[in-house]
Amino acid sequence: MGLLRCITGDIMKVYGHVMSKT
Repeated sequence: MGLLRCITGDIMKVYGHVMSKT
């Protein structure tokens, strides 16, 4: 599940960046 965790973390980082930028 290492790959899934990596993908989830990346999505969360991008999502957080978008929310902060908005």
